[in-house]
Amino acid sequence: KGQLCSQNYGLGNLIFSGKAGKGKAVEKWAKRLGVPTVSIACVGDRPEPGGNDEEFLSGKYGTAFTVGDTTQNPQPFPVLDGQGKPVRGPKGTQLLISQLDFSI
Repeated sequence: KGQLCSQNYGLGNLIFSGKAGKGKAVEKWAKRLGVPTVSIACVGDRPEPGGNDEEFLSGKYGTAFTVGDTTQNPQPFPVLDGQGKPVRGPKGTQLLISQLDFSI
């Protein structure tokens, strides 16, 4: 009933709230961890208008990265390989995780 839920998918956690959506779930997650939302990487594959990650990857709820198509909405940062080419799907998420600095 409106509580924050989390499911581990190996590459990271999917966080969600029964009533709030992904963006509000990030806000609740950040509050629970005691960190600013900007310190949370939001990774999704559907940033386009009408996509299920559009609001979540708007940049309002954390630092947004996409492992999906950016032709319709270049708002989130695309995950790029060493040659500047987008890396999509789980491989893109793995690459991003390997490049993030988790030190505090």
